Amino acid sequence: QVDTRPLGAEAVSGSELTEEGLEVHWRWLPGKDTQTRWLIILNAGETSEKLPDWAETLVGESSALLHHPRGTGPGAWTRKNPPNTIERTLVLLGATVDSGRIWDALTVARRRLNEGRWRIAGAGNAGILAAYAALFEPRIENIVAVKPPPSHKPGPDGTYGPPILNVLRVTDIPQVLGALAPRALILSGAREDDFTMTRRLYELSGSADRLKVQP
Repeated sequence: QVDTRPLGAEAVSGSELTEEGLEVHWRWLPGKDTQTRWLIILNAGETSEKLPDWAETLVGESSALLHHPRGTGPGAWTRKNPPNTIERTLVLLGATVDSGRIWDALTVARRRLNEGRWRIAGAGNAGILAAYAALFEPRIENIVAVKPPPSHKPGPDGTYGPPILNVLRVTDIPQVLGALAPRALILSGAREDDFTMTRRLYELSGSADRLKVQP
């Protein structure tokens, strides 16, 4: 099941399967510029009825596809502590919820990349999911992460970046962001000191001017 309606001048909601039996939801909000398009990855507490506050200035007159990855929006899973069975049992399959959400974003984007010029953004954990999706899809031109967590490791306040199975054996968020060079990357609401490795990788690629870290 793939929603193949063209994304035109009218706002429209839709859903599609990104894996067998797994449906995700989205809403298309057209702007004056229908060729420059933003894929906005939403967190569980964000709605697709309108642009999130943090995205209004960013999107401007461009168009936006607001995407609810698995377990969020109209397809939200019931949360109860414990056991949150769906989220906790995925690791038995060698996966995590957030690795699946990266796949959702990739699938939704790839089905539409021939329709215009695409950029991707998200806030908090969703910003890092957006970065991973862009890492695996080089046709996405620009990436914006708003208030990105600086690591997959738990921070002093107990928060940490999206859990990706075994990721800390090989890399961490600053290195992943650096691998996006030379594409344009904005880290908004971020501390420069948390992303010195990202800065270094952009400098080594000769594209230091394409990284902006904004407090």
